[in-house]
Amino acid sequence: MHAKRKKIIDFFILSISLFFVIKYLFLNYYSYINIDDRGYYSSFYDTGWFYHPIKNFLEGKGFTSQEFLYYKSTDNLFGVHSFYILYIFAMLDYIFNSPLVLFLSGPLIFGISLFYLFLLLKKKEVNNNILILIFAIIIFNPQINWSLWHGFYAVNIGAYLFIPLYYYYHINNFKRFIFFAVLIAISQEFLALTLAILLFIFFLNNKYAKKYLVLSLIFLFYFCMQFFYLIPKYSNFAINHEFTLFYGYLGDNLKEVIINFFLKFNRVIKVIFIREKIFYFFSLIGSFLFLPLSNKISVAALPLFCIGFFSMFPALYDIRVSYATPINVALFIAAVDTIIKYKTNFLLTQKKFLIPIILILFLNYYNYSPGLFSRQYNSIRNCSKINDYKIQAKKTIRKFNNLNFKSVCVSDKYSIYFTNYEILYSFPHFYDKAELLIIDKNLLRDAGEKKIIQELLANPKYLVDYEDSYFLVFTKR
Repeated sequence: MHAKRKKIIDFFILSISLFFVIKYLFLNYYSYINIDDRGYYSSFYDTGWFYHPIKNFLEGKGFTSQEFLYYKSTDNLFGVHSFYILYIFAMLDYIFNSPLVLFLSGPLIFGISLFYLFLLLKKKEVNNNILILIFAIIIFNPQINWSLWHGFYAVNIGAYLFIPLYYYYHINNFKRFIFFAVLIAISQEFLALTLAILLFIFFLNNKYAKKYLVLSLIFLFYFCMQFFYLIPKYSNFAINHEFTLFYGYLGDNLKEVIINFFLKFNRVIKVIFIREKIFYFFSLIGSFLFLPLSNKISVAALPLFCIGFFSMFPALYDIRVSYATPINVALFIAAVDTIIKYKTNFLLTQKKFLIPIILILFLNYYNYSPGLFSRQYNSIRNCSKINDYKIQAKKTIRKFNNLNFKSVCVSDKYSIYFTNYEILYSFPHFYDKAELLIIDKNLLRDAGEKKIIQELLANPKYLVDYEDSYFLVFTKR
């Protein structure tokens, strides 16, 4: 009877996980074909900037890292970050030749990671209640749901891979452990820093096994080379500019920020004790029932957490943004490690506690997640309806996505549909260098952007090629 019940629970867990993954595969696919974008937190914001360098690479125009909003995407080897994992996705795109390779990769890789988690828990012979609790923690986690909703982010892909890495650590398969460690490091340079700290913790937990220490030092060196040397040297990314943007209240460079952090700590207090950051902290830790606080593995999340928590840049301390994904996954692994360690006397998995805890996890999901059965899902579903605006957007894309121009400047939302152009700019950045400008009037964010439109209309060098209620298209004479 016990074995039969265990098989039913296993089937239930795998079925729910599969449904969870299929749900996001469908949402990402639907978003792409229907231009179903809801701004910063949905599937379009940066996916085009990742896909564009892949297309250039395959067409023999060189390979460049995507460079977010403020930089050209074709002139430099690096942008704000280094994303070598895009080479792997370039190979996939060569086979499938579609941006859907990126849109669908996030949910698929996360689904594979969930299966690794299931295998690990079965190897550890955890009871049914523990199995249910751990999968409830990850499936009802709001930040995980937002990360799957984003579309493609290299940092999310790398973060998900920490779960198979943790699996191979436990079964002591060092070759495959190294394989996933390398994939994580090439996903984004800050993931290499998180990885280096995690490896050092593994070194401490394994009676000072030297192999983990050596790997930790290698990936720490890799991070330092990327962040302090290669990215500043081979891109037009200015580290000092970012320090001013994120930590201007402490200084304009790394040295000033570190010194003033201690000398002017009163400023730090004012920056961190705000409602949004207090919510950010408790939502990260609380989503895992505060379990990571009792585990050394959570230290791996500390650098990236501090980068956001002490900054003035709101996206760095928002659970809806991909910056939080590596922190979230590291904390999840710390929570799982804690549960496995104390599985024989873990109170939270007793029946009288399990149902209320799962209810709390679901309420957290309901209030702060974009997923199915959440409070925000109804507004998302309403936004997904086909209307004149989306119909006109499709017509505009079809008309202008394959013209004989070298460079194009588009509103962020549409970048994924114009990656066939050699040079792709994000409006309003470098708009004056583009031969073709496609502007969504609904996405004009401030008076400055509206002023640019007026200047373009008055400039004889630009011709209004097309205009309707929603779009304005300029071509350079």
